[in-house]
Amino acid sequence: MDLYAASVALAARFAAAQVTPPAGYGNIRSATAAPPNAMGPTPVVYVFPDDGDFDTGNGTRLIVSNFLVRFYYGQTGDIARDSVALQKWTTVLSDQLKGSVQFAGSVTGVARATVDAYKIGVLNYGGKDYSGVELKVRVVWSEGWLAVA
Repeated sequence: MDLYAASVALAARFAAAQVTPPAGYGNIRSATAAPPNAMGPTPVVYVFPDDGDFDTGNGTRLIVSNFLVRFYYGQTGDIARDSVALQKWTTVLSDQLKGSVQFAGSVTGVARATVDAYKIGVLNYGGKDYSGVELKVRVVWSEGWLAVA
């Protein structure tokens, strides 16, 4: 299991070159697994490992790692104004892993990576509010694991 490699692979799936924005909207400016201290130009995607579980036995360890993929659309004071854009972006973003659920083999041991949930609303970053979409992504790993006494 390599959380950073998975984070980087997730960010790559949300990079501008991989995304076709909804009609009439500008594309993602950046996507990263190493978010900066201050927000850059929006829209952006930042990837955060969240939590996980281990299931170990019979020489195998299954790992479920949960990530938050946050799409920051723009700084807001009025979420209603951005509502249509966020709905359209959610449709686009929720399918970004469909073409490569194993990250095309770039991360060892990944059985699948799927978008399992979303939330549209206000996301805080660096003490400022942004309209955005939070995706919950589940990455399932399988690796050999043998405990030694």
